[in-house]
Amino acid sequence: MSSLISLKLMAELPDEATALRFQTEVQVRIADFGGIRQSATKRYWKIPEWFEVTLLLQPGSTTSLVFDSILSSLGEGWERHDICDEEQWAIWNPKAGSKFCSSDVRWAHVQRFPANQMELGLPPSLLAYLADAELRLGSWDGTAETLVLGITKEIGPEEGVIILTGVRHVNLPSLLTISGIECRGEDGLPSGFFETYRPNDQHLDPDERVYLFHGAWGEEFFVVAENLEYRTTAAD
Repeated sequence: MSSLISLKLMAELPDEATALRFQTEVQVRIADFGGIRQSATKRYWKIPEWFEVTLLLQPGSTTSLVFDSILSSLGEGWERHDICDEEQWAIWNPKAGSKFCSSDVRWAHVQRFPANQMELGLPPSLLAYLADAELRLGSWDGTAETLVLGITKEIGPEEGVIILTGVRHVNLPSLLTISGIECRGEDGLPSGFFETYRPNDQHLDPDERVYLFHGAWGEEFFVVAENLEYRTTAAD
C-alpha cells in the first residue's frame, strides 16, 4: 500500500514574506524524496510570532526509507513513534543534543500514513496528531442531515470541528477519546446492520461512506454519511 508523508514546522519568523521563503527552502531540501502535493504557510494563531508551514509529499521510492531520510535531512533528536508498517510519526523539540537545519524552527512533526485514507475522504490535516484526541458532540440537524463534532488534539494543541453531511446513521457517544479515524465502505459496518436498521436495503447508496471512530481503549463507533470536512478553529 502506498503512503503519503505530511510535514508541519513551526518557525519563529519576522513576517509572511520570510515565512514563504522558508517554505520554499524546506521544499527544496526535501525535493529529492518525492513530489509536493500540497503546501501552505500561515501565522500560528496561538503564538503570533510563529508561522506554521505544512507540506504533503508523495514519496518517490520506498516510503519507510523516505521517512527516515526526511528526518535525517531536517534535524537530529527526533522522538519517533512507529505505529505499524504503514504508519509512523516523529516530533522534534529543541533540547540538549538536538539540532535542526534552521535555527528558526521551534517545533516539527513528520507523519507517514496510508494514501487511501486521504483518497477515501479523510483530510491529512485531520489525520495528523489524532492519538488521544478528544471527540465531542457539537450539534445535530436531522433536517439538514448534518452532524458537527468538536475535536481537541493534544499536540499543538489543536482545536477543530468535523462536519459530516448527508448523515444517514450515527453510532457515537457524546464524548470519546480516540486513537484514529477511518473512511470505509460496507466492510466497515457491523454485522446485521442492514437487517436491524435498514431492512429494505442490502447495500449502501453509491455516495454513502462509513466513517469509523476508533476509541483509545479499543471501542469502535461509526457514522454513515456522504462527506466529511475538517476545519481548525482558534481556541478561546
